Amino acid sequence: MKKIIFLPALLMLGLFFLSNPTSAQESETLSTQVDVYYFHATKRCPTCEAIEKETKKTLNGTFADQLDSGILKFHVLNLDDKENKELVEKYEIYGSSLILVPVSGDEVVNLTTKAFMYAKDQPFAFRKELRQKLSELLN
Repeated sequence: MKKIIFLPALLMLGLFFLSNPTSAQESETLSTQVDVYYFHATKRCPTCEAIEKETKKTLNGTFADQLDSGILKFHVLNLDDKENKELVEKYEIYGSSLILVPVSGDEVVNLTTKAFMYAKDQPFAFRKELRQKLSELLN
């Protein structure tokens, strides 16, 4: 009789772990977070505007689930505003900049050069680069 009771209990326990959304692997993934910062000046050129537009397009397309869950956060900040001074100094921002900052580490991925090279005239190349770097940081 113990075997009969024990077997269903094991099955129920197994089903619990299979359906539990906070398994060790998944909870590790959920804790991963990357902040995407786009800093811009008050006066903006067409390339600066394209960087923001193409970054939003990439995040809202490829990374929509991560944005919705809070794993990924997008911040558009005017570097001339006093309330952003601390972040501007922390990341040594001197002009329009696009950086990816994993919350778990000190690594900062600076995509500013690629953004200026590609966002306006070759948006597919820019989006590809951004997707690749974000995927690396999120995995």
